[in-house]
Amino acid sequence: MQIETGLTLSQIVSNDFRAARVFERHGLDFCCKGKRPLADACSEKGIDPGTLIAELENATAAPDAAPNFDSFGLSELAGYIQRVHHTYVKVNGPQVAHYLARVASKHGDRLPYIIEVYHLFAELLEGLTEHMQKEEQVLFPRIRLVEAGSLAGSAISGPVAVMESEHDRAGTLTAKIRQLTKDYTAPEGACTTHRMAIAALGDFAQDLHRHVHLENNLLFPKAAAYPQS
Repeated sequence: MQIETGLTLSQIVSNDFRAARVFERHGLDFCCKGKRPLADACSEKGIDPGTLIAELENATAAPDAAPNFDSFGLSELAGYIQRVHHTYVKVNGPQVAHYLARVASKHGDRLPYIIEVYHLFAELLEGLTEHMQKEEQVLFPRIRLVEAGSLAGSAISGPVAVMESEHDRAGTLTAKIRQLTKDYTAPEGACTTHRMAIAALGDFAQDLHRHVHLENNLLFPKAAAYPQS
């Protein structure tokens, strides 16, 4: 696919997931705000579109071995999200919180920003835990019924709206953490645990961006448009 300014951020990432790293470097939200055209996103951030397109083309030039998520059925995509991204949050979230708690306890008096980061991440993780439970117990089973033809796609509009609203809240919290940590950069002289905590936060945010993108921009729209047999 030729990258043009009229394409949305989500279309570009859906075509090649490697574009996500380019958008992340520039602070462009392709998951919760992925429906914006590239031109508008660049204008908001003061980024030259031609320069960004050149970066995107360079990042996606080689053959891509990533899955073609557009070809996934509803059940397959929901299963992938649950197996890969939900598991990531469940396994890594508590570890990140543990690192942050240790750093806040030892260095919070000297570096108060880390206390705020810890509380923001705790709120993010608590919200995601409840959010994923609702998806796994309510929304994903309904999406599988939609694919089986037992339920109209329009019947899931209510739960989807709730999930998207919760995604927006997660995006707001993540943006605050990114700002406080100066793009996930540990301060000079930071101890090993501090550096590990900040690096883990950056990894967590990257996974969350991909997680939300797959739901907001692929799974939910595809399910909503699915014809009932």
